[in-house]
Amino acid sequence: MAGDKILVLGGTGPAGIVLLRELLFRGQPTVAYVRNPDKIPADLASNKLLEIIPGQPDDLGPLESAVSQSRMIISLLGPQLNDAPNPSPLPGFYSDVLFPLMKKHSVKRIIATCTVSVVDKDDSFLFGRWLLAREIQFFFRGSWDFDQRVAGVFDQLDLSIGDGGKGKENEIEWTLVRLCGIPGGASEEEWKADREAGKGVYVGPVVSGKDKWSMALKRGRLA
Repeated sequence: MAGDKILVLGGTGPAGIVLLRELLFRGQPTVAYVRNPDKIPADLASNKLLEIIPGQPDDLGPLESAVSQSRMIISLLGPQLNDAPNPSPLPGFYSDVLFPLMKKHSVKRIIATCTVSVVDKDDSFLFGRWLLAREIQFFFRGSWDFDQRVAGVFDQLDLSIGDGGKGKENEIEWTLVRLCGIPGGASEEEWKADREAGKGVYVGPVVSGKDKWSMALKRGRLA
């Protein structure tokens, strides 16, 4: 049976720290499953709503403990753009480890991230997005390969990229958030300033127009 917390994977990078700030600000009980707990700022680590569980992706005991307490998962896991073009084990982590644990503990919802190099059938052609995707493909091959494999793993849940919905076999609702530039800092002051600036976050296919898809989204707004 699912718990009542939100599990954050990849919570020690700038975007992850900002996400933790937002969840705790909203009074949401949260679990952060992290490789290095020391990277979480002290003001967050001391919050009673946050439980920090250290572990690696293949540490099944601690990971299952984190999943079993959760009602949904937000994953910011992914390679850096300058990572070598070696196949990342993370797509296999989703399909072979995380999804089975979610099914076992009736966790029905996951939000994960990738880059704009992943294409959806409902996307419009935008030259700037196309050019950026080609740059990722040819100059940051490790990141591009990771994105395509992650998209394939989620596609196997019999859903369309970005639509979310209910998998026929695994019964997992999912969303892939396709990111481009995510500027902004991770301090409390920077997070507050970013979250209060601008309008809501656009959700949907890549299309042009006012209040539609943008090349940049500040971390505070993303959270």
